[in-house]
Amino acid sequence: MAFDITNEKLDNKLSSISNFTQSTIYELRDTIWAMNNSEIGFEDLISRIYNFIENAKIATENILFNIQIDEDVKQKKLTSIEGMNIYRTIQEAINNAIKYSNASQISIDINTFSDKTKIIVKDNGIGYNQNTVMTGNGLKNMQKRIKSINGKIEITSNINLGTTIILEII
Repeated sequence: MAFDITNEKLDNKLSSISNFTQSTIYELRDTIWAMNNSEIGFEDLISRIYNFIENAKIATENILFNIQIDEDVKQKKLTSIEGMNIYRTIQEAINNAIKYSNASQISIDINTFSDKTKIIVKDNGIGYNQNTVMTGNGLKNMQKRIKSINGKIEITSNINLGTTIILEII
């Protein structure tokens, strides 16, 4: 006796569970990657960012991703905690842009200036009024992660002009 699933709600639920499970597996792999290394090269972090963006492209057909990376930044080293916190913050910034901004373009710029690394994640979406929108857990977590590694984070958003997140890492 064959079991034929025709219930749309069940299909959606199973798809949601599958996506959640796959996402959890990726996050676990990333955590293990960071835990197994006392030091991470920025080049390795960049590779993980590219992989994340490739997966995001599959899920979002209408968003163009632009990535600019200063060659000098690839030589920098990070602790595993710095690497994981930077990676998770970039993930969150991109996920927020995908979910909430209605953007057609997301750019990631990574540059180094003397002893600082600057990472800018910017979208051309609908933006939001920072005075009226409450900060959600995602934004709070980004701020906590960057503060925990003695970095700085600046989040600016303007209606119809998009959102820009700037990370400064020493």
